[in-house]
Amino acid sequence: MSDGLLAVGQKELALTVKREPDEPEAAYPRELLHLYEDVFRLAGQKKIVDEGDFTRLGDEGPGLLRSDFRGVLYTPPQRLEGVTTSGPYLTAIVVTAGEVDAAATFGFVRIMALLGQEHRFFPTTPWLDRRRPEIAGPQALSSSLLAKMRRVRLKSGSVRQEAAPGGKPATLGQGATVVLRLEPEAKEELAQILAQVPPEEPVAFLVNPDPEADACMTWRPGQRAPVAIAAPGAVGARLAGNFIAFVPASGVDSGAQGIEDGFSVLLAKESWEKVRAALVRGEPITIPGAGDEMGFAVSWIGETYRNPVDGQEYVAPGGWRAYGSSSTASAVAADPNAPVQPAGITLLQDQDEMAARIAVEDLGSYVQRVHDLLRNELGGGARGAEYDILVQIEIVPLREARPSLAARPPAAAPSELESVATHLKALQPPEVHGEPVRFQMAFKVWGGSGEPMPGPM
Repeated sequence: MSDGLLAVGQKELALTVKREPDEPEAAYPRELLHLYEDVFRLAGQKKIVDEGDFTRLGDEGPGLLRSDFRGVLYTPPQRLEGVTTSGPYLTAIVVTAGEVDAAATFGFVRIMALLGQEHRFFPTTPWLDRRRPEIAGPQALSSSLLAKMRRVRLKSGSVRQEAAPGGKPATLGQGATVVLRLEPEAKEELAQILAQVPPEEPVAFLVNPDPEADACMTWRPGQRAPVAIAAPGAVGARLAGNFIAFVPASGVDSGAQGIEDGFSVLLAKESWEKVRAALVRGEPITIPGAGDEMGFAVSWIGETYRNPVDGQEYVAPGGWRAYGSSSTASAVAADPNAPVQPAGITLLQDQDEMAARIAVEDLGSYVQRVHDLLRNELGGGARGAEYDILVQIEIVPLREARPSLAARPPAAAPSELESVATHLKALQPPEVHGEPVRFQMAFKVWGGSGEPMPGPM
């Protein structure tokens, strides 16, 4: 883990190398330290790397620990045991020249997912195995559908399939929706992209990893059925893709479908014009699916959140995102008729800060225990009043939780809420590193108040 890049505006980098059985623990290859030096120097020139970026070395000179290792993918942070940092960071993955070229040509997420599939690790393998074979190159992937259409890189977006309410997760079709999730800066990025794409021409957006996904599609040439990798215990409630392709056509909308490791949306000319306009204006839009095809939606990630618990307004440049693990997704999807229903999680701080201070699986497990506590305290007995609960929790070092609760409408809240607050304080939270973490969980009890749940705007 680097230490000092933040001083020049660059997220720290975690670069892990698999140690072979005959190597001592202190034998970390120091040649890689030159990569840190190069990133530091370029950051001083305002050349910053972030999630979805990559570095490609020239073909001359030595590679990175192997002659064909000539690329680095900068991926979302993945915490490994014993590795700590007090600030935001990226996981840097060394890849071959062919792999980094394939990522540039056919999508960053495609290579991430193939690496993860190779080592059975989600969302990707966060270490360098110096003895592994190359998994893909541009020529090996030339049979891809993406090779036959215009492709553009969309850095401020991600795409995923979301199961229908009460539907079976990770099932293509059957009422599911393909959602293109966009950060606020995507409005300007898309305006520039679409100005170069004629309305009648198909186009594929190669997107970034979805930080909320619990599974991701993968694809190799010759593959005949959908394949995905997933987090441990995941149900595929949020199945991420590598791209979304828009295909304008005459006639009526056909909806969205899974193809290779992404999604395609077949739209009538009029609908495609509406989608293009919504993308440029920064507006949401929904296109229902026809028959068994999936629907399609554009969702914008809000930057501002007015917190009803403490009355403060929180602003997150780049937008707010949910944070959790497969256990949280499973709880939401498992029983739509449960008395106490999770209705979302909002971070009250920068997402990268959160990722640096607490392990995602630890947080997901804690969220599940909070849900179990509320279910046991409030979901027993005969059906009661319908209301919403917001549970705000601050976890400080030394494993201390500081909960606050709010209910809506206040008159419907039972007296047991005082006991819930006491028991939440006694529920041991996971360990945090450095500074506290703050987040908010929303729940509907007996169906909730019927009002929209508070969230980012």
